[in-house]
Amino acid sequence: MRKSAIIASRRPASSNETAAYPDTLVAGSERPIKKIFRPPRLHGSSSLQRDAAVSTQKESLGPSLAYKIFYSVKSNKKHKKYSDGVLLRKGNNFVIFNDSGKQITSRSLSAIAALGTGSELECGTYEVQVDQQVDIADYESGLVFISVEPYSTKEPVVRSTKNHESKFKSAAACKPSIRVEGRSPKTAVTNSRNNPFALNALVLYKPIDPSAPNSRYVTLCPFISNCLRPHQRDGVSFLYDCLIGKRNPNYFGAILADEMGLGKTLQCISIIWTLLKDGPCGPVVSRALVVVPSSLIDNWVNEFKKWLGNHRLEVLAMQSSLSAKQQKEMLEDFINGTRWAVLIISYEMCRKFSNTLSRMSAIKRGVLLICDEGHRLKNSQGNQTIAALELIGAQRRLIITGTPIQNQLDELYAMCSFVNPGQLSTLDSFRNNFIKPISAWRDSGTACSADDATLGQKRADTLKSLTSSFILRRTSDVLSKYLPSKTQCVVFCRLSALQIKLYQTYVESQAVKTSINVVDTAAVLKHITALRKLVNDPSLVSDLYDAAHLPDNYDCLVSDPANSTKMNFLDSLLTRMNTEDPPGKLVIVSNFTKTLQCIEKLCQSKSISILRLDGQTPSQARQGIVNRFNDSHSLETVFLLSAKAGGCGLNLIGASRLVLFDPDWNPATDEQAMARIWRDGQLYPCVIYRLLTTGGIDEKIFQRQLTKQELAMVIEGKDRSVPVMARDELKKLFMLSCNEEYCQTLSMFLDVEAIGSTWNFHRDLSTLDDPVFTGTMELLPPGTISFAMSKTTSFES
Repeated sequence: MRKSAIIASRRPASSNETAAYPDTLVAGSERPIKKIFRPPRLHGSSSLQRDAAVSTQKESLGPSLAYKIFYSVKSNKKHKKYSDGVLLRKGNNFVIFNDSGKQITSRSLSAIAALGTGSELECGTYEVQVDQQVDIADYESGLVFISVEPYSTKEPVVRSTKNHESKFKSAAACKPSIRVEGRSPKTAVTNSRNNPFALNALVLYKPIDPSAPNSRYVTLCPFISNCLRPHQRDGVSFLYDCLIGKRNPNYFGAILADEMGLGKTLQCISIIWTLLKDGPCGPVVSRALVVVPSSLIDNWVNEFKKWLGNHRLEVLAMQSSLSAKQQKEMLEDFINGTRWAVLIISYEMCRKFSNTLSRMSAIKRGVLLICDEGHRLKNSQGNQTIAALELIGAQRRLIITGTPIQNQLDELYAMCSFVNPGQLSTLDSFRNNFIKPISAWRDSGTACSADDATLGQKRADTLKSLTSSFILRRTSDVLSKYLPSKTQCVVFCRLSALQIKLYQTYVESQAVKTSINVVDTAAVLKHITALRKLVNDPSLVSDLYDAAHLPDNYDCLVSDPANSTKMNFLDSLLTRMNTEDPPGKLVIVSNFTKTLQCIEKLCQSKSISILRLDGQTPSQARQGIVNRFNDSHSLETVFLLSAKAGGCGLNLIGASRLVLFDPDWNPATDEQAMARIWRDGQLYPCVIYRLLTTGGIDEKIFQRQLTKQELAMVIEGKDRSVPVMARDELKKLFMLSCNEEYCQTLSMFLDVEAIGSTWNFHRDLSTLDDPVFTGTMELLPPGTISFAMSKTTSFES
């Protein structure tokens, strides 16, 4: 007599199975597991005789049930090779078949728990993990074993032996089956891996003649499709059509340019899984190479585990911390082995090992290349990274970016040329036919002639039409269906008397004038940075001034809110929020660590507990800090965040308010930072305060952002919601314009009659419907805030 250990799944078994086997041990029960009785082996009998003997044993207590499973020969190896198969259960009788229908073993096991996804058991010399229950009719008809995979190598998949807990709504084994010689041709439904007519099925490919031999549907596995939101389902369908060449014959690339928070990673994982496992004629690719910034490697690994678990697909992640020998061995395993189908690698490592990776071009069925944060490939003249990626020779390429255009249309051409070489013609042709007329129309403002404006607009429409076949971009407004409202308030703070004095002294200095006259780019950037710090807090640049320009008894080591209107506003905001019970949580973002230090001192002076994440925070400590802040019971109510170090990927839904203390030249940086609190899981309406100084350098940066965002509308196909600004206006960066009644930005909107703008203008600050803002204004001296503009994103709006 032997014992067989049964590890019940943590996920409850299906109700029909529990009803069918009421006397068996149910997953989660605290009843002790009984010894499993196995009858003695029948000596001298054939396999048919043994099967017959098993069938004559005690009759089952319920109907026959079938499951798709992973099975492996029992061993003490750390990593075991699991194969796909089918388990047939009738009462206490269990029979294992491989994925082609051949019987592997059969046993009679007693006191078995009701099985569900993730359940584990031992059956003879095999270890079994249940993937999902299937319709017994599919087993009886043989459909569970049938599909077409003409190019399959049929190599077993290597899976971890760690205990598996399913995290999915439903599951499907998704194993391509084999066409068996001698069988009559099957219909497309018969050949398909997943039922295209199932409830909520996401069909990615429909054959022209479903009744033709070997035709098949391509349907996304339900354990993924059931988790997708409508816009994600549309995205997966779009990308699949692009990558198999359906949308653009002879072109196999795409750009997923959704804004932050729309689930670009999940959509890409869905595509990777499908192309590796299915296609009109079988799997489309045999390898997937995911190239990402080094800081996002772990995030991608976690996302794969979250959506695919530990057993469906193992992912190889190349960390820079590995030795050179380990890295080379890892690449060899990926290229030549059978265990790994997905490699996640940083751009730096991709450049380093580009020659080795180029050997993948000879792999059967080819490689899918995915580039996250693909705006790194924006150089239309090419660079080392682009050259290294081109060397890989992948035909199917997918770029992921939330910012397809950051500065110029050349960047768009570079990315389009990478995914679909030649589709937008040559760079010279693109510049002449698109960049020049569109730029003349966009940048010249009211100085643009009617003919030029018409030509530029038509070229923009043409470019939108050309790129819409392989570029997909949706805005974060899509999330309004699933999240509370988000209100963005741009607050214009008048400079303090000290700031005005120091500002004028600096821009009128000989050093600044010389830099502008000789067009010394490096020096100009240095001066701009100094002004950005000055409008944040004078103490950050006091070392640039003689004592004669500073007030008597001025302490450059102390940040006094009275000397900085931004700090004054933040001081009052913190005071107002602390009056709530419990105090509301606030995220404060800045591009400068010294600014964060000033804010930290301000919080300490008010006895406010804070958490901080910047470039000096160890990577292994970051998630713990985030988790602590999101804990509703934590004492820390303020989170200080560096825009560059923590602007991507963090989930700070513990707060419902955020202050963007200073803007960045790149609007994508600000958008990433502001998206930290308006994400899945947020339960409360969000308010974001963007602080600018009236007439200061940061207001001019904000105006430049509006121009860049307007440029992005060329591929979004949206109507203008911001005015066209003359480039000459943006060159006046060093001019202090603090005498406007409200602000320069409002004047700019009014000058060009920006009808249809999504912004609400608040000349009367009391019209801004936010009790916290209203309470903050009551604590500030009159005239501190000159103007505010807001816009709200919500399902109702």
